[in-house]
Amino acid sequence: MGISTQLYAKKLNITLNALDVYSGAALNALLSKDNADLSFPVVRSLSFTLDKPTAEDQAGDATPADFESNIDAFIQRVKQLVPKVKKAAVSFTSFPDNGIHYPVQQISVLVAQLSRLSADIDYSLSYQPVDLDLQLSGLTSLKYSTNERNNGSGTATILARLNASTLQRLNIGSMEPIGASSLIQNSDGAYVQYPCLLDLDLSGPRDPNAARSVFPDAMPFPHLWRLSMWCTYPFGDDTPFRGNATTLVSLMLFSCPGISRILRTHRVFTPFSHLRLQYVNIRVREDFEPGHFEDDGDYMRFALSIGPNAPVRGLNELLEDSSIQTVIPVLCDHSCIQVLSIFSSNLTVWDAIALVKALPLLTDLRTLTPVLGPLPDGVRKHKLPAYVIENYAPANQRFRCWDFDCRREDNPQGAVRCVLLLALVCPNFDYAAVCFLDRPLFMAYMKDMIVTNGFRPHKTRLRRLLFGGVKNTLPNLKTVLAEP
Repeated sequence: MGISTQLYAKKLNITLNALDVYSGAALNALLSKDNADLSFPVVRSLSFTLDKPTAEDQAGDATPADFESNIDAFIQRVKQLVPKVKKAAVSFTSFPDNGIHYPVQQISVLVAQLSRLSADIDYSLSYQPVDLDLQLSGLTSLKYSTNERNNGSGTATILARLNASTLQRLNIGSMEPIGASSLIQNSDGAYVQYPCLLDLDLSGPRDPNAARSVFPDAMPFPHLWRLSMWCTYPFGDDTPFRGNATTLVSLMLFSCPGISRILRTHRVFTPFSHLRLQYVNIRVREDFEPGHFEDDGDYMRFALSIGPNAPVRGLNELLEDSSIQTVIPVLCDHSCIQVLSIFSSNLTVWDAIALVKALPLLTDLRTLTPVLGPLPDGVRKHKLPAYVIENYAPANQRFRCWDFDCRREDNPQGAVRCVLLLALVCPNFDYAAVCFLDRPLFMAYMKDMIVTNGFRPHKTRLRRLLFGGVKNTLPNLKTVLAEP
C-alpha cells in the first residue's frame, strides 16, 4: 500500500484469523518493517472481520497470559493506525467447535472505544454475547445484531439506554423477541427518552407471544424520521408513534394482529396526519384469526390506511392466492401512489395494465414475473399488440419503469411479451429492470420479439426499451432518505 493511499483512505477493513491475534502474529505483521510506517490519518470508518480458524491452525506454545498481552498490544497498535475513527464495525464468522475461542470481548470493546460516535457489532456465533455495559459517551449510532437464539438483545438495550441522550440511529436485530420494555425502561422503573433519535430499526422472530408492554404518556421517540419494525409488534400501545407525526418520513411494519389492533384503537394514521410520510412498506399477513378481515379488499384498505398519502408503497406478500383485480378498486382510492411494490403469484399483463390505469401518477412498478394470462375472446397472440392499443391506450402517461424478478424457469419470453404490451399503452415506458435473469439475454429475447408480425408495426416506439432511460431504482427500504 502506497503512502498516498494511506493518506487519503477514509475506510479501512482489517480481516483477521482469531489465532493470529492470540498468538501475536497479527501484531507482528503490523509492526513488521514493511508496515512499521503505516498510518491512516483520515480514516473515519474501520471494520473488523474475524475469520474462523481451520483445524490446522495452532496457537503454538502461547499461554492465556500471552493471549491477553498480545491482544492488548494489537489493540494499542490499531489505535495508533486510525486515530480519528468515527465509525467502527466488527463481525465474527461461525467456526467449528474445536475448543478455540475468539477474542470477542477485546475486539468488541475496541470497537466501542474507537468509535465513540458509531458502533456496529454483528455476532453470528453461538455464545452468550459479551458484556458491553461501558461508559460510552456521545454515541450517535448503534447497530447490534445476533443470528442465534439465546444471544440476547439485553446487551444492546443496555447500550441503547446508556446512550439514549445522544443516539440518532438505533438498529437491534436479534433471533429472540425484542424486549420493548427493556429498551425504554430502566431496571428501577424509570422511563428513558431518546430525544435525538431519528432512525429506529427493530427486527426479530415473529413470536405471537412476545411481551407487549404498555407505557405511560411519555414520548420516548419524539423526532423519528424512520421507523422499521420487522418483528411482531412489541408494544402494547402506540408508543413508537407518539410525537413524531410531523417528522416521520419512512415506515416499515410487519403486519400482524397486534399492529392492526393498535393502529385502529389509537387512530394513529388519518388522512391529515403524518403528512411528511413518503415511504410505507407493509409486509406479510400472518397470524390473523379467521374473520379478522372480510376479504382481501378489506385487508388492503387496512394496509393502505397506514400513511394513506405516502407516494411510495411496498405491499409485500399480500396477494398470494387472489387476483390483483380484486383490490384494484381499493387502489383507485390512493391515486397519489407514484412507486409501488406489490407481489402476487398470478400477476398477468392485464393486471399490470389495470394497475397503471388505476394509478395515474405511477412511474415505477415492482412485481413478480408476469404471465400473459387468458387471451380475450377471438384474439390470437399476434393480434394482441393491435388489440391493447385499440382498447387500453393510453393507460398511463407517466409510467416508465417495470422491475420484476425473472428466472430462466419463469418463461422469460412470456415476460418479454408482457413488457412490450404494457409499453404499447404507456407512451413513456422506457425501462424494464429485470432481476436474476441476465439482462443481455432478456434484451435479446426482446429484440427478437419486436420484429415478429404483431409487434413489427410498432418497432420504432418499442426500440427505446432495448436501450432504456435512466433506471428509476425503487428505494431501498432501509436506506431511503439515509441522510436526514
